[in-house]
Amino acid sequence: MAVSPRLRPSAAHGFECQIDAPAKVNPLLHVLGRRDDGYHDLQVGFELLDWGDRIHFNADVAFTVDGIDGLAMEANLVTQAARALALDAGIVPRGHLRIDKRTPQGAGLGGGSSDAASALLLLRDAWALATSDEALSAIGLKLGADVPVFLTGRGAIGRGVGERLTPMAWPRRRLLLCFSGTDVPTAKIFQDKGLTRTSDPITIRAALDGHGHNDCEPVCRRLFPEVERLFVALAPFQPSLSGTGGTVFVEIHDPDQFDQVKAALPDGTQFQDVSTTEYSSAIKS
Repeated sequence: MAVSPRLRPSAAHGFECQIDAPAKVNPLLHVLGRRDDGYHDLQVGFELLDWGDRIHFNADVAFTVDGIDGLAMEANLVTQAARALALDAGIVPRGHLRIDKRTPQGAGLGGGSSDAASALLLLRDAWALATSDEALSAIGLKLGADVPVFLTGRGAIGRGVGERLTPMAWPRRRLLLCFSGTDVPTAKIFQDKGLTRTSDPITIRAALDGHGHNDCEPVCRRLFPEVERLFVALAPFQPSLSGTGGTVFVEIHDPDQFDQVKAALPDGTQFQDVSTTEYSSAIKS
């Protein structure tokens, strides 16, 4: 049975429905080696969050995508997703997609990939297409390595570039996301000569027990002072980097710790209190 999107009446004027585009964090990101095609072999964990972006849709208008200031429509991953799906189905894209953007750009939270995945799920339904989940995932992978996990709508461990997914029931936990305010380009991290590319994969049991690490963390901290500043400030709370950066997150165990972490943040730091979820709020589970 195909994955079904969880569509709700839109809260935005002039739109018919909306779909969530939840963010993620990575409890582990192991770089296992460099491939002949220039990409890297990875072992990467995906924990989905109860917070992220939202996409609104109106079917009865010409095709347009908006909602992100300063980003040209054709540069938007949602636009590219819609056009790729329409091309695959042999139809002309139609409808107005508006992104209610909450995740910062270049924050390592998968915001753009999740937007693209939710748009694909929504449009397959709205355009009444017979595109299979496998075909949808293939379209998504061409847009970004994180898109397939958002299409499946469940926490996972990924191999390859992150697209070969094993579903995971990660323990639910509360996190404080701390935003460095820095747009960290993924390519800059993976191209850095100092990146460790010889990590060994770990077992699922070890991953569930929290024994993973993020090979991108030392590089991101070295290249981006704002990220390093957060790590220094949050050192007593075992901070972690999500993806290639620049969001630093801390697991919260009780209300007192939450207050302590907030008090330790550098002045002006933006943050978000979230929880992890096994299934994405973008799909009917």
